[in-house]
Amino acid sequence: MPCRRSEYFQPLDTTQYTATYEKRLFGNKKYITFDIETYKDQTGRLIPYAVGSRVGGEGNYTRSLKEIKTYFILDFEGADMRTRATAMMFQAVKDLLNVRNRGYVVYCHNLGAFDGFLLIDYLKEVKHIKLKPLFRGGSMYSLDVSYPIDEMDAAWLEENKGTRGGVGKIKEAKTARIVFHDSYKILPQSLAALGKAFGCVTRKTEFPYDFVSEATLDYEGPAPEEVAALGKADNSPEATHAT
Repeated sequence: MPCRRSEYFQPLDTTQYTATYEKRLFGNKKYITFDIETYKDQTGRLIPYAVGSRVGGEGNYTRSLKEIKTYFILDFEGADMRTRATAMMFQAVKDLLNVRNRGYVVYCHNLGAFDGFLLIDYLKEVKHIKLKPLFRGGSMYSLDVSYPIDEMDAAWLEENKGTRGGVGKIKEAKTARIVFHDSYKILPQSLAALGKAFGCVTRKTEFPYDFVSEATLDYEGPAPEEVAALGKADNSPEATHAT
């Protein structure tokens, strides 16, 4: 099951790291990865219950120490699961709107047939937010998300005030903006297949997606029997909705 809401910042090893070395070896890679996990409610509607993002890490000289953030629906308040999911999604996106992420691209694998529509469906409930999807040939290629600086809460302003010019500089921009792109348009294979093709040490494994429901969100115990039945098939919603 996914981790609860958390943040991880890789510690700096000053004996191994030099910015010049990273830049020369890997070049500039200003991107963030973003993923949404869902379950189906009793009506068959997809409900996001976990969100995760990662920026930086080995190969990214601008932020060579990886930063991972996760969000879990049960950590957010709301009258129903849709309201809680909306709060979770907005918090995850608001954290991406950090001034440090200016110039970064956010990649979702299969944004055009899965994550993008979930983002629109839930974020449209948020007052003042602006969503501008780009479609080509009936398929979503990107999603531009912006939010007014004046509507940001005190915690966001406090976190961002020392970055790139302070609060005054931030407010000059008037809006914070981030753009989501579809990595599936670049690499049209499932994440499991891509991990194998690129020889990744850590790969996407089987997961009992059908086991997850509102009743099992806090499940603790042995892995469900459905895991063994999955075999090598990629039955993730991302793969199921791939075009």
